[in-house]
Amino acid sequence: MQMNKQETFLSGEFDLRRFLLLAGKKLWWLIVGAVLGAVFFGGGYYIKTGLMAPQAVYRSDALYYITFTEGAEEIKQHFYNDYTWNDVLDSDEIAGVAANMSGGISKEYIAASTRVPTMSDIHMIHVYVEDMDPQVAEQIQNAIGIALSYFAHNTEEGFTEISQWDRKPAEVLTEKNLISRWIIAGALLGGLCALLGVAYIYVMDDTVRLESDLYRIPGMRERIAGSEFGGRKDAKEQEWLRERLSQILDGRMSVKLAGADGKPAEDVIAKVIRGGLPEGVSIITGNGKDKKGKNESEAAATICCVSAGNITAAQLQRLWAATEKKGLPEAVILTGVDHALHKAYYLGRNRG
Repeated sequence: MQMNKQETFLSGEFDLRRFLLLAGKKLWWLIVGAVLGAVFFGGGYYIKTGLMAPQAVYRSDALYYITFTEGAEEIKQHFYNDYTWNDVLDSDEIAGVAANMSGGISKEYIAASTRVPTMSDIHMIHVYVEDMDPQVAEQIQNAIGIALSYFAHNTEEGFTEISQWDRKPAEVLTEKNLISRWIIAGALLGGLCALLGVAYIYVMDDTVRLESDLYRIPGMRERIAGSEFGGRKDAKEQEWLRERLSQILDGRMSVKLAGADGKPAEDVIAKVIRGGLPEGVSIITGNGKDKKGKNESEAAATICCVSAGNITAAQLQRLWAATEKKGLPEAVILTGVDHALHKAYYLGRNRG
């Protein structure tokens, strides 16, 4: 049973050089993908943080200094850090006391509005109070200050005093603008998606563009004579083609040309006559006569012309299989090949 197009590709090796050369022509895909990704991510971040930003939050920041009981400092520092202080703030000893002094604000609301950031010194703690109303934030901070002082004096041992050293008035809490990071992340992700798109197209596209693309067709590789470049003369490649045809024709002095999917175009015949055939070899025309009018169709060798970029390997394989029943051509020439792609792929090396 014949393999389908995807199975045929997966059964072969990945040609990295061919992929890079063909993908290079789609470099603009990566640029477009990066731009679209940057616009999408950057625009989304701007809409979320700018146009759809939530109501402003105010923060009251107060710095408290802790005086430990002499000799108890080393013991207490194991129990009171930025993690435990947050638990202590939410407890009845502080949030509960503050609720009684805040004029109707509940303990739960105070606990949710306050937090202690990471401490750099066990003697000092910052207390953040955040609320959408700056007056409420200040009101809670006042109550917290009293509750902390009460907590220090009523704890059995370890604390002498907790006093407020510094305090900033409640001001709008502004988050760091991360739009540049979102733009960069979007550009990278967009470029990656574009690269995956290029890779997917490469995987699914088995269009014949180079002689190596013909190798997957059984029985064709040893018959490949060479390439003809559309609109470009290359003396070295013409010499290569002439030598290969001389080997394949093995002394026969007449050929007839056939296209893989029909008769070859007249310009292809002209280019083959001009530069590719060995000296003295004549071409049999469509009526079976050579230039001298002699019927040499039966003795002529058949050259199959495959148009690069216009047929897939799967299509060519089906045509080749149909031709095999009538007798395979002696030679195959790939026509209309991209000269720059051919040179870059083979790097001047022998293709046989």
